[in-house]
Amino acid sequence: MPYTLNGVGTRYYGRRNASQASGTCQSCNRWVTLSSYDTRECFCVLFIPLIPLRRFRIQSDCASCRRHYRVPLDAFQEQLGAAVDPLRQAVRRSPRQPDAHLALVRGLIRFGVLVEAEQAATDAVAQIPNDAPLNLLAGSLAATRGDHAAATPFYRRAASAVPQDAAARVALGGNLLDVGLFDEAARELEAARQLTPDDRVVLSLLAQCYESLSRWGEALDLLERLRSGEAAAATDDDLLARIRKCKQALSYPLSDDERRAGRRWWPWRAKARGAVPAGSVKIGWRPAVLVVGGLVVALAGGASAVAYWEQNHVPVWFDNGLTTPVSVAVDGDAFTLPPGAPLERRLAPGTHAVVVSSGRGELERYQAEVVRQPLWLALDSSDFYVYNVAEAHVYRHEKLGYSADPNFRSHSEVFIGFERFHHYSGVDYVFAPPPASLSDSSSTSVTSKAALTVAADVDYNGLANMRYAEGKREEAERAVRKALALAPCHANAHRNMVTLLRITGRADEAVSDAQRWIAECPDAGVEAHRAYQDAALAGGGRARLVAEYAERRAQRPSDAPSHYLLGRVMDDPERALAEHQEAIRLDPRLAWAYVALAYNLMALERYPEAAAALTEVLKNPAHDSSAPYLYAVAAVGAGQMEDAAKRLAPVARTHADHESVWNARWLLALALRQWPAANALLQERSASGDNSPEEKEEMWSRRVELLRAQRLFSDLDPLLASAASPKPHAAIVRFERLMEEGRYAEAADWFDQALAKEPAAPSIYRLYAAAGLLLGGERRVAAQRLQAAVAGGGVSDGQDVDDSAFAALAAALGGRGSDEEVLRTARQGHFMRLKHAYFLLGARAAAQGDVARARRLFQSSARACLDLGFPLEAAQRAVGGRP
Repeated sequence: MPYTLNGVGTRYYGRRNASQASGTCQSCNRWVTLSSYDTRECFCVLFIPLIPLRRFRIQSDCASCRRHYRVPLDAFQEQLGAAVDPLRQAVRRSPRQPDAHLALVRGLIRFGVLVEAEQAATDAVAQIPNDAPLNLLAGSLAATRGDHAAATPFYRRAASAVPQDAAARVALGGNLLDVGLFDEAARELEAARQLTPDDRVVLSLLAQCYESLSRWGEALDLLERLRSGEAAAATDDDLLARIRKCKQALSYPLSDDERRAGRRWWPWRAKARGAVPAGSVKIGWRPAVLVVGGLVVALAGGASAVAYWEQNHVPVWFDNGLTTPVSVAVDGDAFTLPPGAPLERRLAPGTHAVVVSSGRGELERYQAEVVRQPLWLALDSSDFYVYNVAEAHVYRHEKLGYSADPNFRSHSEVFIGFERFHHYSGVDYVFAPPPASLSDSSSTSVTSKAALTVAADVDYNGLANMRYAEGKREEAERAVRKALALAPCHANAHRNMVTLLRITGRADEAVSDAQRWIAECPDAGVEAHRAYQDAALAGGGRARLVAEYAERRAQRPSDAPSHYLLGRVMDDPERALAEHQEAIRLDPRLAWAYVALAYNLMALERYPEAAAALTEVLKNPAHDSSAPYLYAVAAVGAGQMEDAAKRLAPVARTHADHESVWNARWLLALALRQWPAANALLQERSASGDNSPEEKEEMWSRRVELLRAQRLFSDLDPLLASAASPKPHAAIVRFERLMEEGRYAEAADWFDQALAKEPAAPSIYRLYAAAGLLLGGERRVAAQRLQAAVAGGGVSDGQDVDDSAFAALAAALGGRGSDEEVLRTARQGHFMRLKHAYFLLGARAAAQGDVARARRLFQSSARACLDLGFPLEAAQRAVGGRP
C-alpha cells in the first residue's frame, strides 16, 4: 500500500484499463464501488510525483476504505494471457458453442477485466441470442457497473428462453426493481415465487416491490414470513424496520422490537464518555508561539502543495455515447472507453493530442486545450472538462434552488449538444443526479446548486424537436442531421428530416431524402415509404405514386405492406378500403393498415366499423401515438363513448404523457357531458404544462371549448373580450358564435373586419360567411361574396380543405354540381371535411327552398362533427334546435 507523510512518500498516478463493479469490500464490509485498473507507483514530495517506480494492476479498490489488492502489471498480463488466450482461440474455433463463450467471459471476470468481459458477453449474445446462461451473464455484467437499463434486454431474453428457471425470473425481477418498473418486477418475482416458494431472496425482493407500490398488506405478509422462517431473522434490524414501515402505513400496533428498529440509537447503547482530566496543563508562551508558527507553516505548505497538484492535474471526463467501446489515446497513452458512465482522468495544462479509434480504425483526432489556472484559484476550483466522443451525447445542465419553502424553489435546465471538448465550472454534481432536497435548506433562504448529467432521455433528434418548437429551424435541421450521422437508420430522425425539408419549401430534397432512406435502410419498413409518399403527395405527385405502388403490389401480391401503401395514396376511400382490408387479411399485425382502414371507414361514415378497427390497434402496446384520439373520434361517431372511455382507461395509465391520450380523454368527457372530469383534465394539464406562450394559448382554447360545450355563454363572452385572450383565436370563436346564433349578417361583417386578412383564420370560413348570407335570404350579397372568396386564391389548411375541395364547395354554393359529386370530392381528403361539405350543401338546399333536403344535410353535418367543434351548434340550429 502506498503511504505519504506530510506529502512525502509513495502514491499511485495514472489510471488505465479501468473496470468498475458494485460489491462488498472484504476489508470494511460495505457495499461500494470496487475498481480495478493499471497504475504506476511514484515517489512524491509535497504530493508531486518525482520518481516513477513499478507499475501495478490494482484489484478491488474500495471507494470507501481505499484498501485493495495489487499485482505487478507484467505478472498480471502474463497470467491473463496464459489463462485467456486459449479461451479466445476456443471461441474462434467454435463461435456457435455457448460453453466456449461462457468459459471466456468467466475467465475475464476472474481477472477483474470487466469491460472486456462485458464486450465478450455482448458479442456472444449477438451470435447466440437465445442462450439463457449467456444472457444472464451479460445482464449481470451490465448491472454490476450500474447500467440496469442496458441489463434489462439480456435478462428478458434469458427469462423468455427458460421461463421455468427461477434464477432467470429472479434476475429479471430484481433488475426491473432497480430501474423502477415495479409492476412488471412484481409479476416476474411472483412467477419466481411459484417456482421456489421458500426462497428468501425472492420473498425479500417481492416484498420490496410491494413496498414501492404501496401494497403494504401484501408486503407485510411476506416480511412476516421471512421473520418466522429463521431464528436469526427475528432480531434483524433491517427486516424489523421494514415491518415497522408497513405496519405504520396500515395503522397496525407495533411490538417493542419494531419500535426500537426504527430508531438510530438507544440510550443503553450509548458509549461512555471519557473522564475530564483532574487538572490542566500549562504551556509557556514561547513554546506556544513555536507550535502555532509551525502549524501555520505546515498548513500553508500543505495548502500550496495541494493547490500545485490540483493546478497540474485538471479533471477531464471522457464520455462515450456510441454503442461500442472505443480506444482513446491522449498524447499516446491509450485506454479503453466503454459506453456508459463517463470516465474521469487528470491531465496537465496545455495542448493534448486526442485520438479516438474503434475496431474499424480511427474515428477522430482532436487537439484538446486545457487551461492552467492561477495557483490561488486552483485549491478550491470546480473547473473540469468533458470530452464527448463523436459529440454523440447531449448534456443536461441544471440550475436548482433548494429551500424548505416551496415558493422559493426553482429549477431550470438547458441542453448542450455539438460540444466535443468543453470547459465547465461551478457545477456541484458532475455526472450525478442532483438530490430532490437538501437537509440544510431553510424556509428563509435559497441554496443554489448546479448539475451536469448525460441527457439519457434526449438524443439529437429530441434536441431537434426542442429547437424546432423554439422556432430555430436551422438548428433543428443541424441536430437532425447529427442524429442521422450517429444512427443512419434512425426512423424518427429521417421522418423529421423529410418533414423539415417539406415545410421549408424543399419538396424535391424531401423526396430524395426519403428515397435514400428506403435504399440505405432495408429494415426501415413501412415508415420510410410513408415519409416518401407524404413528400411526393405534397408536391402533387399522387398519380405517379399510384402507378408506382400499383406496380409494387402487382410484383408482391402476397405482401401486406404493398397493399397498405397502395391504398394509402389512393384518393377514393372505396378503392383504398379494399386494399387495406387485404393488407389486414395478409398480416393481421400490421397496425398501420388498421389506422388507414379506420380513416377510409370514417370517410364513408361507417363509424362503428372504424371504432372496431382502431380497437385492434390499441391492443398493440407499441401503437402509434395518434391512435387513442382517433379511436375516441370514431367512438363519438358510433355513439360508443362509454365503451371507449373504459377501453382507454388502461391506455391512459401506460401512456399518460402522450398528447393523443389526453385529447382522447378530453373529447370523451365533453361527449359524455362529464364536466367535473373535463375540469380535472384541465387542472392536470395546467399542473404539468411548461407555461410557454403556446401552452397558455392551448389552455385558453380548451377552456373556451368547455364553456361552449356547457353553453355557459355568460362566462364565455367576457373571456373572448378579455385583453389576455389570443386575438386571432378569440376573433375566430366570435365568428363561430355569430353563425351558431343565426346572426349571419353580423358574422359576415365580423369576418370582413377581423378575419379577412388574418393568416390564422381557416380558409373555408370565406365560404361560411357566404353560406350564412344564403341562410339569411341575402342571395345577391352571398353571390358577390362567393365570387370574391373564389377570387381570393388558394387555401392553406390541408385538413379542413385543399384547393380542389375548396373549388368544389364554392361551386356547390354557387348552384353547380350535385350533392354526390361534392361529397365524393370531400371524401377524397380528410374525413373531417365532411362536416363542412354537408353544412354548405344544406345552406344551398335551404336557399333553393328544399327544406326537407336541407334538414337532412344539416343533420348529416352535425353527425360528422366528430370533434364536437364548429359547425356542430350551427348545424343543430339549422335543423331546428339542439337534440
